[in-house]
Amino acid sequence: MRRFITIGLLAAFVISLAACNPQGKQVTPPGGPTPAVSAQPGQVKEKWEVDWDNTLKEGKKEGKVIIYSTGGGEVRALGAAFQKKYGIAVESVIGRGAELTPKVSAERKAGLYLVDLYLGGAGTAMVDWKGMGILVPMEPVLILPEVTKPDVWFGGKLIFPDKQKMVVKGLAYANVPLAINTDLVRPGEIKSYKDLLNPKWKGKIVMNDPTTRGTGGKTAATTGLELMGWDFMEALAKQEPVILRNERQQIEWVAQGKYPMVFAPLTTPLAEFIKAGAPITEVLLAEGSHYTGGVGNMAFLDKAPHPNAAKVFANWYLSKEGQTLMSQETLNPSARLDVSTEGMNEVRILKPGVKYVDSDSEDFLERYTPLLTGKLVDIFGPLMK
Repeated sequence: MRRFITIGLLAAFVISLAACNPQGKQVTPPGGPTPAVSAQPGQVKEKWEVDWDNTLKEGKKEGKVIIYSTGGGEVRALGAAFQKKYGIAVESVIGRGAELTPKVSAERKAGLYLVDLYLGGAGTAMVDWKGMGILVPMEPVLILPEVTKPDVWFGGKLIFPDKQKMVVKGLAYANVPLAINTDLVRPGEIKSYKDLLNPKWKGKIVMNDPTTRGTGGKTAATTGLELMGWDFMEALAKQEPVILRNERQQIEWVAQGKYPMVFAPLTTPLAEFIKAGAPITEVLLAEGSHYTGGVGNMAFLDKAPHPNAAKVFANWYLSKEGQTLMSQETLNPSARLDVSTEGMNEVRILKPGVKYVDSDSEDFLERYTPLLTGKLVDIFGPLMK
């Protein structure tokens, strides 16, 4: 009898609940939908937390992320730190943009989708890879509030060099056009681009290849298009600079004293030699320079083989922790305002009153790219034969 009474009471209770919500609809509290509830009773998670937890869980199952990069040692340092934090391995393929683009193109034609993320120069990402239709917008990839919060970024927002927001800038710094051996060049001896035309420097300037996309081409194009004009570039060619494509060897030759200076040095090997104590310093010339994200630009590929692991890496890379490490490894300021610039060369930190050309913007890249096979080849090609 007690059992029948208990069952009757339960049935009455259920009927009374149904009467309060006769349509059987889920009740939504005022102010919006019910937040997702965590596994622990009493704790409520926001949507981004649930998304992050799910992404991290699936990313760990995938086990690794594959990055193609025009960087170097900093990418390996990022990979080691990321794996230590999340237990997800990072495999990186390092090369120039001119090497990575045909590689990924050949892979795609063969039906192979081997890369998750690109980390490197904006030109390769926005001109080549975006043109191939293999990138996806970055905004949906970004989950963490410390990444999406606008006021932590230079200019009050995440920096996307392209209108479709398929590339995002991590670093933002002045690309210094000249590095000198301080044992061979007196402090203050070269202040202007015009000082490079002094007859004493004829045949003594190492120059990063101005006909190749990257620091060499961007610096040459910026100088010719925006800062000094093409007459200056033709005069510079008459100085018979030694044009070299190996960007590490350029710095090595200057560090050894074989040449007193290098025009358009790549910042990554330059940082390594400076940290090692080489007698090298950077010179920001009076007429200005260009500003860039360097090897710190990121893009996400479609059909990524490890999409969740790649999302975890992308968010971590743009976090304060990831950007601090990237900034320390490259000695370049981050686009994040909360990342310290202590110990960095002041000339790389963007300053008011100095002319900087945004060399990562789509507008600049559209004008600069044809120069690599046109004007710059006409001027410097004879020196490369």
